[in-house]
Amino acid sequence: QRGLSGEENLNNSIENLEYRIVEAIRSLAQTTVEKVVFLEGHGELNEHDVYDLTQLLAQYYQVDRGCLGNEAGVLDGYAAVIIADPQLPFSEKDKFILDQYIMQGGRVLWVVNGVKFSSDFLSSQGTTPVVALDLDINDMLFRYGVRINHGLVQDLQCLPIPVDVSTNAQQPNWQPMPWTYAPLLLTSQQSPITRNVAQLSAMMVSAVDIVGGEDGIRKEVLVATSSASKFTAVPAQVNLSMGVDDEQSYQYAYIPVAVSLEGEFESLYAYLGAPETVVSNNSVLKKSVPTRQVVVAAGSAIRNEWQHNQPLPLGYDRYTKTQFGNRDFMLNAVLYLTDDEGWLQLRQKEITLR
Repeated sequence: QRGLSGEENLNNSIENLEYRIVEAIRSLAQTTVEKVVFLEGHGELNEHDVYDLTQLLAQYYQVDRGCLGNEAGVLDGYAAVIIADPQLPFSEKDKFILDQYIMQGGRVLWVVNGVKFSSDFLSSQGTTPVVALDLDINDMLFRYGVRINHGLVQDLQCLPIPVDVSTNAQQPNWQPMPWTYAPLLLTSQQSPITRNVAQLSAMMVSAVDIVGGEDGIRKEVLVATSSASKFTAVPAQVNLSMGVDDEQSYQYAYIPVAVSLEGEFESLYAYLGAPETVVSNNSVLKKSVPTRQVVVAAGSAIRNEWQHNQPLPLGYDRYTKTQFGNRDFMLNAVLYLTDDEGWLQLRQKEITLR
């Protein structure tokens, strides 16, 4: 972890040692393999973009991909569903199938943006328009206890990017410049998902609002911005040459970007009934059994890059040659969702430095 001394990083490794041993024994003792699925059909990231996480999850699960179809029980048998940066709205049919899967105890990792932009335009033209991304799932998430904010988070703690500062087009002069639209996100030390996990890197990040008050759902912030952040409304035009404009305007602190939810959720369709296009022989479940969800408002945080036709580790930044904590965070999030025995709690073991 950047910013920690060698002694502190070594101590973090020691704290994690018991969990690693138990994890190895548990893997050896497993007699069945659980299944997880990457959802498709809404412009989600393809296999190429989530290759590294898929290979990582394959050490623990059977990893599938697919669309939902019309059968209400199509997700039965899956330990968790991963929704990786969708770009197209969800139909009422798909929302109903997901909702009833959750009501039966299903677990979902939502990695969704609140804004839409073009990474191709950004890389080729150096600029992109940014608009609100309406996936038509905010009513679902609001019922479960969170809301994805349609806006951009900026942070003074951010990745540098190479910018040509030369006035002569024939002699470019590339210099590292801080780009506040690529914040380095802080991880909570209170959750087994993020304890001792390094900062996360992401680009064009949104915020998660916690809603619902005393609804019985345990909500825990997993990832947040630094103490010098600000929130920018959309639509907006963003370009790579935008440096730090006015440091005094970064007045917000620790804006939530990822949240875990645990408890008994109320169904969005408790009083609406099933859509006509859904094939189901069961009545609509109005409240879930105890279950879990994780919501991450940063679609880029789950996407790996490629170099020379080889996948780079998730969270690796080519420019600074730094490995960030995206890989550990996404894996731990799925392990947390499927952990009914509580063995992930060993990651919270604390050993005091001598």
